[in-house]
Amino acid sequence: MKNKNNGEDDDIALLCTSCGVKNKLKASKLHLNPICGKCKKTLMSLEPPSPDRFDVTHARIEHYRKATEKKYVTAIILGIVSAVIIGVADIIPRSIPFLFALALAYIPGYIIGYIIEERRILRVKSEPAYSRFLEYQRVVAAHEERTREIRRQEFKRKDAESKSERWWETIDGHSFELEVTKILLSKGYDVKHTGSQFGDEGVDLLLRLDNKLIIIQCKAFKDYLNAGVVRELYGTLIHQKADEGWLVVTSGFYEGAWDFAKDKPIRLMTIQQVLRLPVLSS
Repeated sequence: MKNKNNGEDDDIALLCTSCGVKNKLKASKLHLNPICGKCKKTLMSLEPPSPDRFDVTHARIEHYRKATEKKYVTAIILGIVSAVIIGVADIIPRSIPFLFALALAYIPGYIIGYIIEERRILRVKSEPAYSRFLEYQRVVAAHEERTREIRRQEFKRKDAESKSERWWETIDGHSFELEVTKILLSKGYDVKHTGSQFGDEGVDLLLRLDNKLIIIQCKAFKDYLNAGVVRELYGTLIHQKADEGWLVVTSGFYEGAWDFAKDKPIRLMTIQQVLRLPVLSS
């Protein structure tokens, strides 16, 4: 049940829409409402950034969006006008195929219109307020990306918590350890999957809670566990000099297991009870 590859938590980067600084944090910490390391403002606000921060109005934003769209209507219209004028003037020899002649007549007007359109867009982009509009657009894009990431991570967390009891019975021991680690991390617990650090000494996870060292053993068994497994956990607890021991299982415990754990610093839990543990505040 040991493996050196933890794989229980992802690093993500969230851009602060207040100051523009990228903040690196664990995906499991998103529910703790993390703040920006620079400006100390929340990274989790789903409210879009206000244009007022950039000294641009909604009307100006809409104006720039429309003004910089490359529709080239002017080029198309002038191309048509050019084709009509050249056609009426009968400048192109009749020996040239009609479609080719039409293209030759259309191109001069289109080129002139294209140049006019490009110069118009350049004039718009040279306005002082346009740079503020671009900065606003950059922050809005970062906000949308951040919102998608937040919702994606929240979906993953809720998906893990909504797994059925039958699903838990299908996974192997190592996968069960990682799933328990993910759940505890998502709830704000300071937990670490030990991997092969403790060999076969019965410590799957290490948890620090209220200044206590808690060792956790995970058992993905379909059958109920008896007192022997709890007795082994108690021996490991004493050997590791831990303050408390948790035994997390996919099934349940026989009465003998409960009797042995009574009046000892041992907590017997099913995975459903782990899922119902409270979320810790930051």
